[in-house]
Amino acid sequence: MSYALLLMKDQKVLRNFLIFFGLYFSHVLLDSLSVDTHSPYGVPALWPITETYYISPILVFSDIQRDTVSARFIKSLFNFHNFLAIFLELTIFLPLVVVLLLLKGKKARIINRVSEGQ
Repeated sequence: MSYALLLMKDQKVLRNFLIFFGLYFSHVLLDSLSVDTHSPYGVPALWPITETYYISPILVFSDIQRDTVSARFIKSLFNFHNFLAIFLELTIFLPLVVVLLLLKGKKARIINRVSEGQ
């Protein structure tokens, strides 16, 4: 009994590790596809192994313009350039999310049909 609980706990730890690992590196990958207007250019994708910065030659996403002075930071985020950047990201990712949700629903329906047939 305790071995089964330990095995289930290990599976949860592995699953959570893979989820967070995937989220972290997908974020790094997407950052490398963004316009970078401040030095150092790119992302330290392999930190702490190396301090080299990487940036893709194909830039898909725009930068977000913001003020570095804290008193004006929030106000500086609301501009037309940032609106267009958000619109572009939604245009790219919203169809992907919809397709994934539709596939997830289709998979659930297939599993329900199989379980009802048994």
